[in-house]
Amino acid sequence: MRCCVVGAGLTGLALCVDLLEKNYTVTLVDDGNVLINTFSSELLLGIPEKNQALQALLDLMTTVAPTCFKKIQEGYIVDVAHYLKRLFDWCKHKGCLFEKNRSLESFDLYFFTTPLALIPLYTVKTQRAIVQLKKKPPLPVIKKHYLFDDGKQCVLGQTFEKTFENTLPDLNVVQKQLIETSAFEVEQVLGIEVALRSYHKSYQPLSLQLNHNTYFLGAMGSNELLQHAYFSRKMVANIDTKQKLALQGG
Repeated sequence: MRCCVVGAGLTGLALCVDLLEKNYTVTLVDDGNVLINTFSSELLLGIPEKNQALQALLDLMTTVAPTCFKKIQEGYIVDVAHYLKRLFDWCKHKGCLFEKNRSLESFDLYFFTTPLALIPLYTVKTQRAIVQLKKKPPLPVIKKHYLFDDGKQCVLGQTFEKTFENTLPDLNVVQKQLIETSAFEVEQVLGIEVALRSYHKSYQPLSLQLNHNTYFLGAMGSNELLQHAYFSRKMVANIDTKQKLALQGG
């Protein structure tokens, strides 16, 4: 059965993995770069180890990129850029086709992970800054808004911008929302990362069947890293069960 997945982000690539593991033929369609609109690394803190979404994510990362995450006392640090690249490479190795701007008329199943006109979503721009601090903190600090590397270098963030003019880094916004409110004295801004997040008004992920062969999975916002593997696995498992029952005449 031929499947088309639209959107080469975390959710789209997870769907490709799950479909390929069920022996479906998969084409991934995306008109951009697979590595855009994501932060280079993220923290998963305070999540119970038995959490189903966390377990699904750890299973997927262990399968495709076991070196992309590290256990820390408070949770996990995930190298998201490395994880995305390994997802992409794994799918390619398993036979997934990658195309840009192709016709979507020759597939049996369709999976959309990018915003659609018929689903009311809104997009938020988030920014975080990589900064050099004036003084090294007396203790290591790893929490929601601070991710330290070595010495005095720190990842600081993130903004939550419902209105924005473009997707470029904006030092003025970063200065006002992050640096001026930081608990640490910033000596220099070394770089700014930008990511776009899609949300539904309910702030809940959407897993929808739009018609007999078309599905939507998305609107996970800032929780996409944690949730994408779980919801992808669940959607593909349900669809695969339906397809097998249909073939059996059930």
